[in-house]
Amino acid sequence: MIYKILTVIGLATFEIYAAIPAGFAFKLHPIEIFSYSVLGGLIGVFVAAYLGDIIRKWVSKFRKTKIDRKYRKNGL
Repeated sequence: MIYKILTVIGLATFEIYAAIPAGFAFKLHPIEIFSYSVLGGLIGVFVAAYLGDIIRKWVSKFRKTKIDRKYRKNGL
């Protein structure tokens, strides 16, 4: 039973349209499907917002900034 719940939560993390039919295929109650889908969706939002910002900051350390053309000297 725990694998069914974790599967629905995991699917809802990435694609909610796959989690709902999977919940019905596992013969879960519709209220359970709803609650696990909401939980998985919230986890997905957290991953995208929080960890995405951390990854963006980490990648920006390795990228070189572009110098504005009016501040370049001698056409370099």
